[in-house]
Amino acid sequence: MPLRFGLGKSVICSKVKQLAHVDTLGEALQDERKDDALKGILSGLDGIVVKSSKLSLIIKSNKCEPPEISIDSPGAIPKKWLPDGSASPCEYSLDLVVDADVSPLIIVPLPGVKVPGLTTPIPLQFNEVSVWENLGRDPVTGEFCMNQ
Repeated sequence: MPLRFGLGKSVICSKVKQLAHVDTLGEALQDERKDDALKGILSGLDGIVVKSSKLSLIIKSNKCEPPEISIDSPGAIPKKWLPDGSASPCEYSLDLVVDADVSPLIIVPLPGVKVPGLTTPIPLQFNEVSVWENLGRDPVTGEFCMNQ
């Protein structure tokens, strides 16, 4: 069980770092939603079944209430939370949450008894965060890349 958990966490960490290096938030969200590679890689570890995943941009600032907002669609960042907004300086990071069932190495058959990790898979939530580094603007539109 710990081996599958560690491998799953490593795969998800690698994926969120990869998504944090794309040009725009829209591309990152689209890649995560359409990309079955993450589910395929985790399923290939034999014993991890992905139920759902969610990617969002987390923005934190000490100047605002609430001190943190979560964005899950392109173009939805309020003006004050952008790099030149009144809440700046802000910390921007991608947050990937994956709900999965992780099976034990050996399932013990006990009739009528369901014990997660012994007779059934354990539901786990993997959560990895990576810093969003592209604070630049699109040279054509002038919009911040993170808000496209």
